Order: sequence, then C-alpha cells, then structure tokens
Amino acid sequence: MKRVFAFAILMIGFSASAHAQAMSKPTNAAWAGGGAVPASGGASGSASAPIPHIPATHYNVTAASGSAADFVPSSFVTFEQAVAAGHAAQARPKTIVEAAAENKSVERPKAKFELVQDDSGQAVIEPL
Repeated sequence: MKRVFAFAILMIGFSASAHAQAMSKPTNAAWAGGGAVPASGGASGSASAPIPHIPATHYNVTAASGSAADFVPSSFVTFEQAVAAGHAAQARPKTIVEAAAENKSVERPKAKFELVQDDSGQAVIEPL
C-alpha cells in the first residue's frame, strides 16, 4: 500500500511539471509551430520558447571578522592542564535546589534612592 501511495505521489509530481511545460506560450512567432527557423537556432515546429540570456551576477565580497586587537592566538597547554579542563567541562551541573541556594546567599545591591510621599501627597524620590 505504501508503494502504491508513493508511486501515485511521484506520478502526480511528474505530471504537474509536464503540464506546466505544455502550458507555456511561445514568445516568438517562429516558435509557434510554423515552417520558419528562428534566428537563435533550434528545430522548427517546437512549442517551447527560447531561454533568455541573463548575464552572470558578480558580487563584491569582503570578509572581515574583528580586528588585529581582537585576535588572541591559541596556546599550548600541558596534558595535565588539558585533563583538568576536560574534567571541569564534564562536572555535574547544579540542581535547581543548589542554584536557588547559591542565588539566595548572594548579597544584593542596596537601593540608593527611596520613593516617599511628602506632606501634600506627592511622590518624591529621596537619596538614602
């Protein structure tokens, strides 16, 4: 059943492209099936239009990524340093509980200003 379905899809795809080619209209009267041979060459009696010439597109390409100041050459590390870096990369990631506990223990920056209400009921920003 899968083969029949795949074959049907394949045939529909091929027939759609053939139908699109057959529906194209000639742009030159010589290609319309007459006895004249077109100036660009080809057999007479063909129902397809000649392919138009489109000049090649030329792009100006410049490759730039950073500057000489941004470049940091790689350096050689000893085997022990490489193994230590590999073990650090394979370390067990923190659980949500551990990350939350660490986040809770971090000292937060204190506010430098305070929003208070003056005697007339207006909000005023005062330094602490």
